[in-house]
Amino acid sequence: MLRRIRSRLTYANVVASLALFLALGGVGYAAANLPKGSVGARQIRSNAITGAKVRNGSLTGADIRDRSLTAADFTGSLAGSQGPQGAKGDPGAKGDPGPVTGVLPSGVTESGAFVARGLAKQSSSDTAVSLPLALPAAATAYYIYPGGPAHPECAGSAAAPTAAPGSFCAYESIKVNVLLREFVDPVTTTSYPSGPTRPFGVIIRAYSGDGINEFYAYGTWAVTAP
Repeated sequence: MLRRIRSRLTYANVVASLALFLALGGVGYAAANLPKGSVGARQIRSNAITGAKVRNGSLTGADIRDRSLTAADFTGSLAGSQGPQGAKGDPGAKGDPGPVTGVLPSGVTESGAFVARGLAKQSSSDTAVSLPLALPAAATAYYIYPGGPAHPECAGSAAAPTAAPGSFCAYESIKVNVLLREFVDPVTTTSYPSGPTRPFGVIIRAYSGDGINEFYAYGTWAVTAP
């Protein structure tokens, strides 16, 4: 009888000790040794997993819903601090010079062509030479005949007209039935073989050789601003 009582007490003690072990550490042991896949969304309480419990670098963009991000999240991820100012770049290539307008700069030459042509029974014919760019002051006009003596202010030719600064040089290339050529002031109509031009141009006049047949004189001109 006493032996049975002792056996029952021993069994009760074992059961009590086992219960106490499970209560203190057995559950933690069981949770740590759960089979893979035995814990799902139903077993995890809402809001139980926070950012601090997620391993860094374990999530990708596919794991995050777009609507779960706020503007602050994007601002924080995209807006970084301003970097240092870069070094100054090299100067660019020089552009093409623009068109010259207004008054012809001093020492610059402009050139062109002329023709004084008259019909039969005309005594003379005039051609106006209007300068594309006005001169800063009047120039002295010289008429250079084909094969005639060169002039120190007009050292060019009809094919390559030139003029010294302050000079207007008319180079005749060909003439037919022409007796005389001279310059005419477009303001006073005064004629002269050589003399000052207006800053904006001059008139070249050719006279008929017989007053009966057609006559003409062709040529080129150049002027250099004084």
